[in-house]
Amino acid sequence: MTTRKYSSRSQQTTLASALTSSGTSASVVSGTSLLGGATISAGETFTVVIDPDTALEEIVDVTAVSTNTLTIVRGRDGSSGVAHSAGAVVRHMAIGRDYREANTHIEASSGVHGLTGSVVGTSDTQTLTNKTIDTASNTITGAVTLTGTQTLTNKTLTSPTITGTGAIAGTFTGNLTGNVTGNVSGSAGSVTNGVYTTDTGTVTSTMIANGTIVNADINASAAIDATKISGTAITAADTGTVTSTMIADGTIANADISASAAISYSKLNLTGTITSSDIVNGTIVAADIADGTITAAKLTADPFARANHTGSQTASTISDFDTQVRTSRLDQMAAPTGSVSLNSQKITNLATPTSNTDASTKAYVDTSIANLIDGAPSTLDTLNEIAAALNDTANFSDTVVLKAGSTMTGALTLSGAPTQNLHAATKAYVDSFAPSVAADAAAAAASAAAAATSYDSFDDRYLGAKASNPSVDNDGNALVTGALYWNTTDNSMKVWSGSAWGGIQSAVTSSRWSKTAAGGETTLNGADNNAVTLSYTAGYEQVYLNGVLLVRGDDYTASNGSSITGISALTAGDIVEVLSWTPFSVANALTVSTIDAKGDLLVGTASDTIGRLAVGTDTYVLTADSSQASGIKWSAPAVSGATMSDVFMMMGA
Repeated sequence: MTTRKYSSRSQQTTLASALTSSGTSASVVSGTSLLGGATISAGETFTVVIDPDTALEEIVDVTAVSTNTLTIVRGRDGSSGVAHSAGAVVRHMAIGRDYREANTHIEASSGVHGLTGSVVGTSDTQTLTNKTIDTASNTITGAVTLTGTQTLTNKTLTSPTITGTGAIAGTFTGNLTGNVTGNVSGSAGSVTNGVYTTDTGTVTSTMIANGTIVNADINASAAIDATKISGTAITAADTGTVTSTMIADGTIANADISASAAISYSKLNLTGTITSSDIVNGTIVAADIADGTITAAKLTADPFARANHTGSQTASTISDFDTQVRTSRLDQMAAPTGSVSLNSQKITNLATPTSNTDASTKAYVDTSIANLIDGAPSTLDTLNEIAAALNDTANFSDTVVLKAGSTMTGALTLSGAPTQNLHAATKAYVDSFAPSVAADAAAAAASAAAAATSYDSFDDRYLGAKASNPSVDNDGNALVTGALYWNTTDNSMKVWSGSAWGGIQSAVTSSRWSKTAAGGETTLNGADNNAVTLSYTAGYEQVYLNGVLLVRGDDYTASNGSSITGISALTAGDIVEVLSWTPFSVANALTVSTIDAKGDLLVGTASDTIGRLAVGTDTYVLTADSSQASGIKWSAPAVSGATMSDVFMMMGA
């Protein structure tokens, strides 16, 4: 059952952001103020109204709160889910549902307070069904009818009539009619077919349920006459004959038989195994043993074992001598002292050798050869082929260039000048380029010096990031007019006017026009809620309806700078906002039209003047040339017949 929470200290708040018609999570400015000290746990709700007293009024139940985020159930008590804009009022209120449910509770005669059925009163006559009365102070008097299962604890029943079956405990006064199952204790009046612990008369068999007396119920000193026992009984005083019918099977143990009893063998029915412990030592003689029934394994010493024989015995007297010799292993025989001929036969099933003197298998030899060759091509997998590849010379060093580690230790003589990029170059070939390389190096040094001068000029104008206004440039020289730096303290760009540092100003302005609709408007103009008159620059405006951005040309028309037309008829309470900006142009901006093709470069052609240098020919390099308008030009590398990669390779050789 849902529990509703209320607060007398709740303060209204507003939506922090717009809420769609189906959203289940609302963001408010202050969830703490709205709850007013109330907390919401599982199974509890807190009722609020969004946009109260307007056409957009909606009742929602808050089921959970996380700081300023509300989890809500929309459209409660007859209201519908609608969209609400940011700033909409959110208020905790008592609604019609609260009063209706209270009135329904007052008028109800059953099914209230979570109960199913009627409520028990104190004045009307009522029938109690399936009730447990267990308070010690309750006394039931008069005519009471109890049906169903009832538990009465510490209750006084005056002159009751109890019928049926059940368990009754405690003090009972009155007549008891019916069957009683179980024990009855205490004082009692007349009892029919019943026995109390206080009875002293005769107990008959009809009073005792069959099978209820056990051995523990009989006193150890009770003298029960044998005639009272059904069947034949044996007592310690009996001196007559005991027959087998008097003895239960399996009840006579060995201890019951006297050691001096002479039981004839014919009286025994022996079907089990006789063990050595059953036979007296020395009582079995040869005549007791059947011929051929004892094996050699049953004897302490094998009379047929050769180890037990003495003297010489010829091979002819040993029936399996030849068989024994044939089946003996070589390792069981003496090692040979001379050459052994196998008569051109193979030795098979050899193990892989592990010692230098072990015999080798074909597989072991083949593997060793394969490992030696190690996948060499078929033209170099023999020693003869390798020797031929080395020109069959006895001096191996004549066929290779010697080196120690990664350093050559012998001279390398080339056959001529290189003809391909990856060929090694001779000294003469490299020396032929020395003059042009030196000229290029001088040009490169001059270009580097010019670049350094250009960087120094730039460094004098942009001083980088600093925490406060500098008084000199990065070289310690006087500041130049127009110098810039980024102030890290207030995060702004500063410019030197020639006498003072100042911020860079923008001519951009913006405005906001906001109005609550009365209903039916299709044109926006005039003053808004804050007495601001609508004014905008066409093409630089944005129109929002209840926080949703409208599309220019589709949802509205903005052309004259003072009114917005073509809007669908507004609903009372709609919030319409118009945001506008003034156009902004950057003076002396670089335009993309300056570039005509990929590879074009922007270069300075004079003081405060920028020009375009068209992309050069493939492999051409930039070269400083004061005769050019831009001071640089594209030109072929100074080294004839070589690329820059060739030049750099030779310089690094």
